[in-house]
Amino acid sequence: MKLFCMDLHISIIADFKTIFPDVEVVDWCLSGHCWVFGRKQDSPDIINPHTWQHLDHTMIADFQKRYDTFLRQFDGFIVGYASSFAMIYEKYDKPIIMLNAVRYDIPFCWNKRQDMRRAYHACLKRLHDRKLLTIFSNNRADQEYTLKGCGIQPEYIPSLCLYTNMKYAPTKDTFFCYNWTSTEPLPDHPLITKRGPHFTWNDLASYKGVILFPYEVSLMSMFEHFSAGLPMFLPSKEFMRRSHRLISNEGYWGDALPEELRSCDANFWIDRSDMYTTFFSPNTFYFDSVPHLFELLRTFQYTDDRVARQQYIDNVKNIWRSWLKHLFPSNNKWVLPH
Repeated sequence: MKLFCMDLHISIIADFKTIFPDVEVVDWCLSGHCWVFGRKQDSPDIINPHTWQHLDHTMIADFQKRYDTFLRQFDGFIVGYASSFAMIYEKYDKPIIMLNAVRYDIPFCWNKRQDMRRAYHACLKRLHDRKLLTIFSNNRADQEYTLKGCGIQPEYIPSLCLYTNMKYAPTKDTFFCYNWTSTEPLPDHPLITKRGPHFTWNDLASYKGVILFPYEVSLMSMFEHFSAGLPMFLPSKEFMRRSHRLISNEGYWGDALPEELRSCDANFWIDRSDMYTTFFSPNTFYFDSVPHLFELLRTFQYTDDRVARQQYIDNVKNIWRSWLKHLFPSNNKWVLPH
């Protein structure tokens, strides 16, 4: 079994490959953050880091012509960021796994190519009707957004991001502020270490916990922290609503949101954010204000929930194993390591 992926997000495919280390996945990394995994950025002909946002029929046909022999050798394909790369692989009549961790209609939501978006939707419908496409959303917001946009119901499987090899092992007396995007500033505080330009995953795990005020409904870093057992301090829905707007509409569509997506307002994204649907633990805390955050940090006591978190990880792996046995029943590579 050999799968191919060309992706602009380093973590989406890394998550899949970590869950299934015995499955051969050839991936071209177009991401400018490839250095995080010690890789060099790939830049194939025609569709590459400089051109992909202008994806159209001519580019797809030229790419297929250039790499046809190479692409035909694979048993299936994985698409993530951008999921629209599925249009490249329809020609090969092989299963396509869509790892839907961000807006499925990139780049057409950015370049406003409604003709390409319609062609993309038609492609997804053909693939789905032929049972060649299965969409897996790692968050509830994109799951519903994708259903509203293209009419296909994704399956929900949260990410694990075990590639960090982090394990919570606090040795420091402060909490690490991973990101802070609130309109209310975070003052200096003796219990808080603010993020600098360089840190390692192991260093992160040595703090008493992480403080996050995310700019998006779902971030791979939050899955990294949760799987590693880090206590998480997150804004409550009320704080999020009054002091920040997630970029989930404006950052993609601006003021040109299609009619079928008009119900995806600010509350839609907040209510379905991973912050409130996924990271269940006695060590997940929600703050209503900056003073409330300071009080939570001052009174923090860790509850050992390692058994529950491992059960959660095992459950996610088992869900993946069941699905991939269903998609590739004749293959014996979907055996998860213990």
